[in-house]
Amino acid sequence: MSFNCRFLLIILTGSLLPTYGQKNVSIIEDGKCLDCRKESKDYCRIEATGFSCYEGEFYRRLGHLKDEFPKTTEKVDVCLAPGMHIDRKNAKICCVWSPEIGCQVLLSEDHQGEFCFTCRVKYKMEYKGLLSCPCLKNEGSRQAYVKTLNTFMFTCLFTKLLFSSTAGL
Repeated sequence: MSFNCRFLLIILTGSLLPTYGQKNVSIIEDGKCLDCRKESKDYCRIEATGFSCYEGEFYRRLGHLKDEFPKTTEKVDVCLAPGMHIDRKNAKICCVWSPEIGCQVLLSEDHQGEFCFTCRVKYKMEYKGLLSCPCLKNEGSRQAYVKTLNTFMFTCLFTKLLFSSTAGL
C-alpha cells in the first residue's frame, strides 16, 4: 500500500470514528423537563430533597406517539430544586424531588416522552434501579376511607335489621 493510501485511510478512520461513538451529554445541559408540579400537589407530598437517574440501556416504547405524552419544556430549571446540581453524563431519565418542586421528571433530549407517574411508582419495568420520589402518604385519605367503611357497614346492618323485622310480620 502506498504512503498516500495509508494517509487517506488514517484520515478517514479518524474522522469517522468519533461520529459513531457515544457522545457524553449532560441531562441538565441538553435535556428537557416534564413539569409535574400540578400532579405533585395532588398525589405526591415531599419532605426530602434528592434525585435518582437511570443511565442504562434505553428502550423506546413502541406504539406511543410523541403527541400522546405530556408536553415538556427545555427550561430544566423548572425540574430542579433551588441550589440542586445534577452532574450525570448519559442519563436517560432522572426523578428529582424536593418540597419546593414536588416530584419532577428530567429526560434526555432524545427521550421520546414520559408520564409524571413514572417517578411516583415504586417498581419500574423499563428503568431498573431508578428510585421513585419519596412521596408521603396522605393521612386524610385513610380517615375518609374509615368513615366511608363505617357508614357502609352501618347501612348494611340497618337494612338487614329492617328486612329481618319486616319479614317476621
